[in-house]
Amino acid sequence: MSSFILNKKWIWIIIAFVLVRIIVFSSFWEASADKGGWNNFYAWSQPAQAALMQKFHEPCDWRPPLYYTFTSTALFLFKSQLSIYLFQLLLSFASLIIGYKIIRLFFSEKIAFWATLIWAIEPFWAWQNFQLASENLYMPIFLAAMFFLFNFFKQGTIRHIALASFFFGLAALTRPTALLMPAFISIVLIALFILRNKIKTDDAFFKKSVKEVVILLLIFNALFLAVLAPWVIRNKIIYDRFSFVNLSAINVYYYNLPPLIAFQKNISYQEASDIIVAKAEKDLGPSHIAAKNWDCSLFTNEEFNKHLDYYSSESNKYILRNLKDYLPLHLVKMAPFFADSGYFDMYSAYTGEYSKPDVTAAFLKRDFKEIKKIFTDLDFKKMIYIFGIFFWFIVFASLVAAVFYSFFKDKSKFLFFAFSLLLAFYTSFLTSPFNFARYRLPLYLFFFAAFIYVIEKLISMRKDDRDIVL
Repeated sequence: MSSFILNKKWIWIIIAFVLVRIIVFSSFWEASADKGGWNNFYAWSQPAQAALMQKFHEPCDWRPPLYYTFTSTALFLFKSQLSIYLFQLLLSFASLIIGYKIIRLFFSEKIAFWATLIWAIEPFWAWQNFQLASENLYMPIFLAAMFFLFNFFKQGTIRHIALASFFFGLAALTRPTALLMPAFISIVLIALFILRNKIKTDDAFFKKSVKEVVILLLIFNALFLAVLAPWVIRNKIIYDRFSFVNLSAINVYYYNLPPLIAFQKNISYQEASDIIVAKAEKDLGPSHIAAKNWDCSLFTNEEFNKHLDYYSSESNKYILRNLKDYLPLHLVKMAPFFADSGYFDMYSAYTGEYSKPDVTAAFLKRDFKEIKKIFTDLDFKKMIYIFGIFFWFIVFASLVAAVFYSFFKDKSKFLFFAFSLLLAFYTSFLTSPFNFARYRLPLYLFFFAAFIYVIEKLISMRKDDRDIVL
């Protein structure tokens, strides 16, 4: 009977998953007809263009190769961009299944069902399934890694930690966000092991000796590096540079410096961006790689590496000299990771009207009148924006509440919630000051599991209060 009920509930999840995507696909197909067509919402984006080149990696390898290998394979086999979207839908549904299994490691079937159902119908994720964005491949790989990691906690086997390491390696080869994740997780595990007497759970990991923990973590990190090694060696051969992704050398210069300079000089982001572009042109000459549309084939390896070293050193020096300004900027710019719903982005793509409010920029400038104006001078698009902020603020607050509640009242769930919150802060810190709603997608299951968990606890407490009164 329980198997039948479970299958019946999954039918509802499947129906909801498919229905939401039909609505999103059909509505945006119609809406985008006069705005460049459905084929590629991200036509301006270099990664999206590279995904359609069928080269199995990005030209100049600014980003890791796995997503481009995925899209190129789909195009090679089926000769249609629509095949990419179809496979992304299948990968998304695979994410739901893996996520459900993760939740069931810690929670009841009821919580797992409702968390998975909300996740399945969340519209921004449905929209992203039809984007040429690496999160579509990254999500199931990352969740597989977390599934084996949580199983390692519970069972303590080398097989689970090895599989977790392997999938974290694949995740890093899809999105560089995962590159530091095994090191971060290792630090968290060491801290949890030290505090094991306060956590007091029956998980097998906490019953191991110090020597066993050290050996297992060394294996975890060594296998992760072994997965990445062929790609790094290949980059050394091609570019004469030991690098995982070439983007890491330029990202801080072109993405972190402009908001810092804009904040310091009280100028627009575009004006700040113009300043650093002019500086690069002055120091490297008018033919620097950014001016050549990032085409490394126009440069020798020596010239290419000279430019990458310049961007890296100049950005690091400027930020370190201005750390007192940069640190608060970086921390405040983490906020959109937790509160930006992405619904305004959907509205913009649907209408072609882009004028998204920037609460964090106004906050950094202490322009509280502008913040008040954003939340009071309402129109339809701002209502969408504010609804998204409040919804995700409540979801995030649920996760924080679940961490504290589980530590004091429900120890068996604490490990799940603690890791969920720490991974959220890890990702938001790593991607700041440019945090987009899609960066949060791989963590949806953790947020929604906490949301449903807190709702269930509140309902249970209210029911207990009524019973006491009666």
